[in-house]
Amino acid sequence: MLKKLRRSFVLDSMLMAIVILSVGIFVLFALTESYYKSRTVAAMEAAVKAITIEETETGSPKIEVAENGFATLYTGNIILVVTDQNQNICFASSSARLEDEEKIPTFVQYALSFKQDQGTVPNQQLRFLRLQDGKYTRIALADLSEEYRNIYFQLIMYIFAAGMALGMLFLMSEYMSDRSIKPIKESMDDQRRFLADASHELKTPLTVILANTNILLSSPDMSDEDRTRWLENTKEEAQIMTDLINDMLKLSRTEGEEATKQMTFAGINYSDLVDDCLLVSESLAFERHVTLESDIAENITIVADETKIRQVIMVLLDNALKYTQEGGHIKVTLKDKDHRAVLTVFDDGAPIPPEKRDHIFERFFRAEESRNKQRQPGGYGLGLPIAKNIVDSHNGRLYLDFSNEEGTSFVVRIPTEKSHKSPRPTAEE
Repeated sequence: MLKKLRRSFVLDSMLMAIVILSVGIFVLFALTESYYKSRTVAAMEAAVKAITIEETETGSPKIEVAENGFATLYTGNIILVVTDQNQNICFASSSARLEDEEKIPTFVQYALSFKQDQGTVPNQQLRFLRLQDGKYTRIALADLSEEYRNIYFQLIMYIFAAGMALGMLFLMSEYMSDRSIKPIKESMDDQRRFLADASHELKTPLTVILANTNILLSSPDMSDEDRTRWLENTKEEAQIMTDLINDMLKLSRTEGEEATKQMTFAGINYSDLVDDCLLVSESLAFERHVTLESDIAENITIVADETKIRQVIMVLLDNALKYTQEGGHIKVTLKDKDHRAVLTVFDDGAPIPPEKRDHIFERFFRAEESRNKQRQPGGYGLGLPIAKNIVDSHNGRLYLDFSNEEGTSFVVRIPTEKSHKSPRPTAEE
């Protein structure tokens, strides 16, 4: 599929370029032809105006061509002819030696019979210009071999330049197609990885449920106590599946423009919201003998979807509680820095391995495989991706500040209400 898409991209680009270049060559050719024609006509006009005609006492005209009368700017041959009122040739001269002088009368007769004062002789590379001067007619015949040679040379240059441009465009299209398709490839890879990971996560509880069901069906004489134990285990695995599916639904509801449109943005007291979340987490911290410290600046307000932002805070607190050893320490701070509400959640648990820090916001990623042995709600590697999607939709940033032997710190930066610019349309809009 990607190969076809890449070929289609390159082909479409090349076809479009060919059309544009063809039109460009046609226009340039027309302009070039017009330019050389105007040069030839200008040279012919200069040549016929260089002819001087004087009446002599005998009645025969004295005809001469002024010096440089054959238009030095024109390199082709120009034939000058003067005819009387009876269309008899009185004078003929050429800027170069004529090979077919006997045809000049034929060319002159055609020029005299033509309705317009200038044109071309059919089947001959000749352009004529006629100028009436009393009872005499001045005619210039220009050899168009040089003009055509210049025009065709320019055309070849245009075609050569177009070919070079097409070659460069082809290489650029190949490169740009790879860059353009890269996000699609990454998206498809992410989708395949997501399906594989989701299938893997669902496979274990399904396998356990099927095994438990087979045991129950194959043991009708099982004691009530054993039957209850197997049913409880089946229920636990079913709950694991439910939690996982719910997390996957939450993730889908925070991805993309359509998901963001379902959010309702309103001014909320961020400080109070963080305090509420800390209050909920205090009981869990107390059970695990974890010290939960906070430093929350008062009355920091943001424009956000309160439910979604609450979800972000709880994800970070749950992660901190989950990875902090018994007797450990968690610190949550909220400050207003440069019109940004900066929430920091620090825990002194084991650091995230350096090679895995770039992947912590990927779906189904968990830093320590050993922590997966006791699965629990939110333990499927979907919490941080969900939180990041929500923060992104609020024009904010969620990132890992540091993770070392001292502990791990996550930071959420969201514009305060004063500096808020609506990132997306609200559901009401």
